[in-house]
Amino acid sequence: MGRVFAPFLVAAIAALGNSSANAADALPPAPVLGKAIGPSANISDWYLRGDAGRAVSITSEASLGTLPAGVTGDWSRPQESVFYGIGLGYRLNDFVRLDASAEHRLPAKYSAQTRHPCATGVCVDFYSASTQSGVFLANAYFEVITWMSLTPFIGVGLGAASNQSSHVLDAGTNETASGAGASRWALAWALMAGVAYEAVPGVHVELGYRYLDRGRTSLGAIACTVDCAGAVKRFSAISHDVRMGVRFAFQQGPAAR
Repeated sequence: MGRVFAPFLVAAIAALGNSSANAADALPPAPVLGKAIGPSANISDWYLRGDAGRAVSITSEASLGTLPAGVTGDWSRPQESVFYGIGLGYRLNDFVRLDASAEHRLPAKYSAQTRHPCATGVCVDFYSASTQSGVFLANAYFEVITWMSLTPFIGVGLGAASNQSSHVLDAGTNETASGAGASRWALAWALMAGVAYEAVPGVHVELGYRYLDRGRTSLGAIACTVDCAGAVKRFSAISHDVRMGVRFAFQQGPAAR
């Protein structure tokens, strides 16, 4: 009996081995450390990038100048805006890349309200303005692992923002006044996280989130004469950005042999 079943046992073991090998081949490749693209004579470490996205900005109020003492309430509505930018970068090694970026944030509407005691009781001021910014950052990104052409990353940025305001209106209890707005430079910094997908060698598509502090924006002097003569209202803007971008690595000639 043993001699009869022996060939069948050998065949079963061989079939099981082949099935295991095929199952192993069907599994996705294991994650690898470092950048998605291995060393290539035709792909440079220098790259260009383009980004666009949507932002929601939360403003932190700081009413300065000759506003009446005793302000009892202050609020502002989140601003939504669209932005786009470009950048030039360099891959330092398999895990770190650096770039410098410049972006323009399209005008967004700012609105706020303050309440304060006045001769007639409690006075209310409704502020509105148009705000926009230019943001210039030096960024560093850290990439540790790549799987299925997907590379998660985190990053930090530091630089400056040019914040402008215009079409300023202060509709108060006792009068309505306007201002031309103002422009000022401020320190800007950012924290980022996202994932990059290698569409073709040298081209990555990115989707990410960015926390951006653009510093203070000023509404400038408001030409009112009752309760707030010469008032200046400033606020700090923090933005939550969703970005989509593309990175294009420069191509270079084949290495000499």
